[in-house]
Amino acid sequence: MKILSIHQESQGVYGPPRITAELHDRGEVITEKTVAKIMRSLGVSGISPRTFKVRTTVIDPFASFPDDLVQCQFDQGRLDAVWTSDIAYLTCGEGDMYLCAIKDEHSKKVLGWSVADHMRTELVLGALEMAVAERGGNAAGTIMHSDRGSQYSPASGGPPR
Repeated sequence: MKILSIHQESQGVYGPPRITAELHDRGEVITEKTVAKIMRSLGVSGISPRTFKVRTTVIDPFASFPDDLVQCQFDQGRLDAVWTSDIAYLTCGEGDMYLCAIKDEHSKKVLGWSVADHMRTELVLGALEMAVAERGGNAAGTIMHSDRGSQYSPASGGPPR
């Protein structure tokens, strides 16, 4: 049976979507629902791509954090009043990566970003340097708001608040 053969060729990884695509590539006409039904009847299934969630917010227990200066009012009615930042985990073909982005909350424009294979402070600093350069080197008076991840903590060498 072709479905079982493709499943075995993938070392048990492929589920109905990939097996259906492979069958289509081989000239077969079949729906994903039919493939799923046949796989259930054979007692085989694919492996989910990710069964874990990566924690990108790691709070430094020794860091002190300033008061929330914006009180959830991120759009202050003008450019460069409040910038926000976050780190996202990316699964890539070459390996896992992290993306840090900095956004102006009035214009909603991403001003700076940085990608690395780590979540150290340098990731945030790279994005911050790009954002400041985007604004002509002047970010005086801008509030940088982020979660309480250790990369953003002044105590761990992160950007000042």
